Amino acid sequence: MLLRSVAFDRVLTIGVSLALIVGARAAMRQKTWGLLVALAASSWFASAFALGMAPPFFVVFALLGAMPLFKSWSALAKFDRGAAVVAAGVASSAGAGLALAWKMFAPWLFWNLPALRPTWYASHGLALAAITATAVVLALRDRKVLGDAEATASEGAIEEDAVVRHRVEGPVRVETAETTGEEPAYELVDEEPDADVERRRRKA
Repeated sequence: MLLRSVAFDRVLTIGVSLALIVGARAAMRQKTWGLLVALAASSWFASAFALGMAPPFFVVFALLGAMPLFKSWSALAKFDRGAAVVAAGVASSAGAGLALAWKMFAPWLFWNLPALRPTWYASHGLALAAITATAVVLALRDRKVLGDAEATASEGAIEEDAVVRHRVEGPVRVETAETTGEEPAYELVDEEPDADVERRRRKA
């Protein structure tokens, strides 16, 4: 989507596509604000299609943008369901409101600022190549980071399971005075510290 927007000078779509990418990457790093930014971008894509400003494939990007929040919804609702509902409502409303405002004011903006008008022929080849290279580098780095995180989590789970098994598998025997028939044993307290204190007092 970002490549298409840059190639055909879709100014607002460039901004929303960047917001979707930034929000998704932040959500991958367990940032709550990333979920909301991605949801706002998702709402804009869906609203742009519903208002007749965009082709049907915008719905695909709308679903992709909403997916991080859907996957994290159970955890957010468990922590604070009311706050999660309000935040999701605000984010989706912001995206839909931006799409509606663009539909209303885009003709006036294009009339007064011709440089912002979209083109019908692809251009900006160097920018497209730079964006593609950056996307490949970021994707490889994210894949490595996620792989390391999953490996660390699995190793921690295995170690914890081994400790639990070691503690549980050992035989445990509890004896009391009633079961053994012996008198309870009393712990002897070392009285040397008190004796030292008394000796010092006498010297003083």
